[in-house]
Amino acid sequence: MKSVAQHKFKDAVYSIEYNQEGECLICGGYFSDLYIISLDGKLIGKLPTEESKNFQAIKWIPEKNIAVAYCETDGMLWVFDFVQKALKFKAEAHEPEEDIGCIRYDSQKQYLYSCGGDGKILVWKLDELLNQGKPFKQFEVEDCFVGAIELNCTREGDFLALCSNRDESRLVIWNLENPKPKKSIKLSDDPAYNMLRCNRKKQLFIKPSKSTNLVILEEPSPAKRSWWLW
Repeated sequence: MKSVAQHKFKDAVYSIEYNQEGECLICGGYFSDLYIISLDGKLIGKLPTEESKNFQAIKWIPEKNIAVAYCETDGMLWVFDFVQKALKFKAEAHEPEEDIGCIRYDSQKQYLYSCGGDGKILVWKLDELLNQGKPFKQFEVEDCFVGAIELNCTREGDFLALCSNRDESRLVIWNLENPKPKKSIKLSDDPAYNMLRCNRKKQLFIKPSKSTNLVILEEPSPAKRSWWLW
């Protein structure tokens, strides 16, 4: 593998999102504006952020031609019109100056999920968000950082959240209709903030921050299936 293109940023980059339709990257970090970078490394546009910086997560939503970005400084979701390259509005989300875990989008239901260092998981109906509405569901884990969410890998309507504090990391399973978790499964004695999913093998990959080990979870065989309902 070789490098085919490079772009030098002014400061640290925290989030990169791929816009498949525009064949470009939307990049945010510890600098003003979201940069739009072509696949050959050229700056081809910006989404203006009013001198605000520290954008830690970005989600491209092709159905509406919008980009949603989380700003750690003010704790808000910024919604950009990608065609006009303009800010549409900002929505209050998480506690200011709390790191974001991730933003996830369910294209089938058109739900947007956000989670972060304040221990909250917010679920937004996309049309309501675009009308500057508030989240229609909120879930919370006390004294935890919610680092990642995976959708549609359990029974319909459920999602997994990777929750950590100083002493441990857990997978917490929710149903959208119930504010209380269905189940909590301890993974490690260390916090963990990153989780990836492989649909083909039905696996989750989780990396504890202080350990050299990679935790791999697989769907149990039908005879042993107790919680995983992929």
